[in-house]
Amino acid sequence: MAIIRCPECNHEISTLAVTCPFCGVNIAGNILTCPDCGKILLHGTKTCPNCLCNVSNTPIIPSSVITAMSSGQPLNGKMPQPRRKRLPWPFVALLIILLLGGGGYFLYNHLMFKKSLNNDYTALENNYNTEQYISFLAKYPSSEYSTEIKERLEILRIIEAEWQSIATSDSISPFKSFLARHPKSAYTSICKDKIDSLDWLFCSNENTREAYQAYLDLHIGGKHITQARQYLEALDKLTVTPTEKDSVRNLIATYFTLVNQHNISALPNIVSDRFIDQSIELSQQLSEQANYTTDNLPTISKKPSETTDTYNYVAKFQVVKHHGEYATLYNANAVITSRMRIYTLRLTQVSNSVTE
Repeated sequence: MAIIRCPECNHEISTLAVTCPFCGVNIAGNILTCPDCGKILLHGTKTCPNCLCNVSNTPIIPSSVITAMSSGQPLNGKMPQPRRKRLPWPFVALLIILLLGGGGYFLYNHLMFKKSLNNDYTALENNYNTEQYISFLAKYPSSEYSTEIKERLEILRIIEAEWQSIATSDSISPFKSFLARHPKSAYTSICKDKIDSLDWLFCSNENTREAYQAYLDLHIGGKHITQARQYLEALDKLTVTPTEKDSVRNLIATYFTLVNQHNISALPNIVSDRFIDQSIELSQQLSEQANYTTDNLPTISKKPSETTDTYNYVAKFQVVKHHGEYATLYNANAVITSRMRIYTLRLTQVSNSVTE
């Protein structure tokens, strides 16, 4: 007699038992052994639950074979060995597909992330917008470029603070210094425009040929180049020639000679109609002992006439009125027409002194 385990309830029973005393399943002539793993199975079992082997065609085990197995003797010269469970091939294929798909998806996302990172980093080259630097750090807080971007952002903030400190200045020097320190920044264009405007304001106030020429030399692409050239051309037309200067000086000397001589009849030849009455009055108010002398050579310039298309001369000089022991100094400003007639003459007293 041999002892085996019931294939139904796994209790130990005799091979001579007709049925299992524990679960009642038929034993005699109703058991077989798995050819792969050697497990005792009931007749009619199609698949071994231990190794998944197909046992539908396996014959029933004779009692003599069961006795030999229970005594430890090998079947067919070897002891049956448990078979490893095999995964169904569809499951294996699905697992491989999932692994490959997951790896590919991860690799694709990684490559796309690197591409986006490098593109955004390249976009910050020669970029001075602090908001875009802040956005980059928010999007890539731990990237390989984070330290560099933080340093560049700090520099941009320092530059921004410097600009805010000079933005409303009316002096040109802070803007020139800023541009020298930061030739490339978010404020380069604004700073150049500010320098251009302040230089033009200075030229307009000076209103000299030298000032306009200096503007043209300094601002090749300045906003006021056309105006500067127009004003420069106009000033060239206003240049007083030596011959014109001599004519103006002779006219002024003649005028005061006629006033000193009380030669009223000759005055209309050298003064305009609007100035004749004032000249006669000036001559009549001059006593016999008084006279006018010009103290220095007049400074002469030109300006466009307000009533004609020609130019008038402007002469600035000093006149001294001598009357007895007193001498009165005047600043004189005369406007003379292109026909060499005195249009206006304004005398402004400067001082009054006693002559020795």
